[in-house]
Amino acid sequence: MQLLRSLALLVFLPVAVWSAGAATRTQARLILSAEAVRPGETVLAGVLLKMPPGWHTYWKNPGDSGAATKIDWQLADGIRAGEIQWPAPEKFTIAGLTTYVYQDEVLLIVPMTLADNVSAGPKELKAQLSWLECERVCLPGKGEVKAVLEVGATSKPSGEIFLFDAWKKKLPRKESSIEAGAWWEKEADRGSRPRPVVLEVALRDAEDFFPYPGKTFEIQAATEKLGANGDKVRLRKIVKKFEGDWPSQLQGIVLGKEKGGQAIEVNVPIAATPAALSAGDFGAPPESRSLALVLVFAFIGGLILNVMPCVLPVIALKILGFVQQSKEAPQQVRRMGLIYGLGVLVSFLVLAGMVIAVKQAGHQASWGMQYQNPHFIIAMTILVLLVALNLFGLFEVTLGGRTLGAASELASRKGAAGAFFNGVLATLLATPCSAPFMGVALGFAFSQPPAVIVLTLLTLGLGLAAPYVVLSWRPDWLKFLPKPGPIWGEFAQRAARRRWPGMAASLLVTGTVTALALSRAPELDWKPWSPEAVAKARAEGRPILVDFTADWCATCQVNMRTSINIKPVRKKLGEINAITLVADFSNQDEAIGQELEKFGRNAVPLVLVYPRDSNKPPIVLPDGYLTPRIVLDALDKALE
Repeated sequence: MQLLRSLALLVFLPVAVWSAGAATRTQARLILSAEAVRPGETVLAGVLLKMPPGWHTYWKNPGDSGAATKIDWQLADGIRAGEIQWPAPEKFTIAGLTTYVYQDEVLLIVPMTLADNVSAGPKELKAQLSWLECERVCLPGKGEVKAVLEVGATSKPSGEIFLFDAWKKKLPRKESSIEAGAWWEKEADRGSRPRPVVLEVALRDAEDFFPYPGKTFEIQAATEKLGANGDKVRLRKIVKKFEGDWPSQLQGIVLGKEKGGQAIEVNVPIAATPAALSAGDFGAPPESRSLALVLVFAFIGGLILNVMPCVLPVIALKILGFVQQSKEAPQQVRRMGLIYGLGVLVSFLVLAGMVIAVKQAGHQASWGMQYQNPHFIIAMTILVLLVALNLFGLFEVTLGGRTLGAASELASRKGAAGAFFNGVLATLLATPCSAPFMGVALGFAFSQPPAVIVLTLLTLGLGLAAPYVVLSWRPDWLKFLPKPGPIWGEFAQRAARRRWPGMAASLLVTGTVTALALSRAPELDWKPWSPEAVAKARAEGRPILVDFTADWCATCQVNMRTSINIKPVRKKLGEINAITLVADFSNQDEAIGQELEKFGRNAVPLVLVYPRDSNKPPIVLPDGYLTPRIVLDALDKALE
C-alpha cells in the first residue's frame, strides 16, 4: 500500500504543478458548535469539505491509494485541540484499487477544550488544511480556515449546531456491550508473508470491516465474509507487515448491510488462537468447540474418501480380500482389519510430519503436495498399474524395479504385511483427492500448531480406515456390498490365461483414462489466473469464474467434466460475459498457495465466482464434488 501511495504521488505531482495557480475544486470552511463558551467548557470545531459532483476526498485510512486530510491547528493560549472524529466513509474500487472516501461533503469534527483560566474575549481558531481530491485525476489541495469564538460568562450555541448533530450520527459508535474478538488464522513464518486475521463480532448484519491505518503494517481492503454462528459474524482480512512485530490489536469500524447505517468501532487484541468469548472480554469462540467441529469434518471427509476415484482401486482389493477371508477364523479377519487401519494411521502420521517439516522450513504445505513432484507421479503410476496387473493375475510381468515389484507384491499378500501395505497404499492414493468437509478441516489444521495438524490428520485417517475395520469385525455386513458378477470372473480368468493381451488391455485403459484426466476440455476459453487478471476483470465489471485445479486432482477433473465445462454452464458464462481463469496447482506455485490459504483451503479443488459488482466478495463454492445447479446458482448471484 505504501508503494502504491508513493506511485500515486508521482502521478499527482505533475498535475499539482500544472494546477498550482488553479482554484481548488473542494471548498473548505471552519464552523463551530457554539458562538460563545465559558472557561473550562468544550466546543466542537468542524472542518466542512464540500466536493463537486464526482469528486471525493479520503478517510483517515485512504486504502490502496490516496492521502488522508490533514489539519494543522494554530490556537490561542488556553485552547487545546483533540483528535479528529472521522465519519464512516464509503468503499470505492476502481482499476483493482480499493479506497475509503467521502463524496459530496464531509464534516471532520474536532473537540476544542478550554482551560479553566483562559482569558475572556474573542479567540481566533485557525488551521492549515491539506487534502487530496480525486475524480478521473487527483489534485492536492490546501487552504486556511478560521473562525472566532467568544469566551465569557455565558454559553450560546451557534446556528450550525444542527449540522453537528446530523454528522455526529455518522460517527462510529463505541459499544462495550457488543461481543467481539480477533485471532490469527496461521502462525507467523520466518519472513513477512501476509497473514490472515479473523474478526468475529456479535452483529448479525455485519458486512464489512474498515481498518484503521498502521505505520508498520497494512490491512488489505478486501474482506471475506465467513460463515456466521448464530448472531455472530466472522470477517477475514489479510495483514501485510513492513517491519517490526505483527500488530497486537485490530482497530477499525464494522459496517452493516444497510448503506448509510451507523458503524461500530472495534479495538480488540489479536489472539494467537481462538479463545473464550464473552461480553466486554474481546476474545473468540472456544478453541475446543472449533477444534471439535474440525475433527468431525475430518472424520466425515475420511469416510467419503473411501468412495473417491483415487481410493477405489484399493477398495476393489479389500472387497476381494473380504470375499477370500470370510471363511477364515473371525480373529484372523479382525486382526487383518486392525493392521490395515494401523497402516493408514502410520501413513497419516508420516504425512503430518512432512507438513510440519515443510511449514517449519518456511514453505507452504498443502494436501497432495507430493503429487507436484514428477518422480513421485511416475512411481505411483507404475505402482497402480502393477496392482491392476495383480488383479488380472499378471503379476509375473514386472514393469518396474525391485522396489515397485516388492510394493505390488505386498499389495497382493494376504498376511499382516499385505494388510499394512494396503493401508499405506490407500493413503497415498487418497492424497490427490478431496472430499466434502475435508477442505474446511485441512484449511484450519494446516494453519495451526503441530499438535493440531497431527490430531486432524490422524482423525482423517480414522475416517478412511473405519469402514474396513468395521467390516473386519462384522463380515456379515458384506452382503450389503456389491459382489463381482460372472462377467468379472470370466474376464479375470481369461486375463489370467492370456497374460499379454490382458496386460495390453490394462495399458490401453490406463493410457486412455490418464489422457482424458490430464486434458482440459477446449470449449471454455481458459486464461491463466493471477491477482492482476482478477483485478483487471473486476475493474471491467465482468463476472469471473476461477478454477483452482491440478492435473493429479481427480475431484477437480470430475467437477470440470460434470459441472463446469458443460453446455448449460458454458451458455450462462457467455450470456453474462464472464471470464474464466484457471489456477493450475499441478506444480508448486507460491501465489496459488497463498490464495488458497486466503480462502481457508490448503488443497484443490477450489472454485470461486466473483460478482459483477467489484465491491462484493467472491462466492466460494462448496469443497468436494459440485453439481451443475451449484455452479449455475453462483453465476446467477454474480449478477445481483
